[in-house]
Formats: sequence, structure tokens, C-alpha cells
Amino acid sequence: MNDTVELSLTQDQALVLFEVFARFEESDCLRLLNNAESLALSAIAAQIEKSLVQPFDPQYGELLKQAQARLAAGYEGLAPGVER
Repeated sequence: MNDTVELSLTQDQALVLFEVFARFEESDCLRLLNNAESLALSAIAAQIEKSLVQPFDPQYGELLKQAQARLAAGYEGLAPGVER
């Protein structure tokens, strides 16, 4: 029995999640309930990090803004959990 699950993300989704995970590691802004949640998120973050080249691009900030805009296009108001 194979106990792995494969996920598929767009480049925009991966880039935005990469930034979320990086922000979390720097500030602990996400409240987790146990170590298993932290370990699961770390595993996903590591896989995303290995697949991206954009974080090394000098224009990373602009690439991130563009990815965020594409993902949020058409969404009205603030999504649940978004503070600003």
C-alpha cells in the first residue's frame, strides 16, 4: 500500500504558498494546535521550495505580487481569515 498523496498546484499557488510558509517560519503568525500540524506544513513547504526558482529571481517581489493578483482576480471582499 502506498501511503503518499500527490497534490497539484499552479505556479502561482506554489509561489503564494511559499511566501505564506516563509512568513510563518519568521513570525509564527499561524496558530497550530500540535506538532503534527507543524510537521505536515513543513513537509509541504519543503516540497514547494524545491520546485520553485522564482525566490532566487531579483524580481521576486514583483513576481509574487503578480501571482497574488492572478489568484485573487474576481474574488470580492476579504476571504475568511484575511485581516487586511
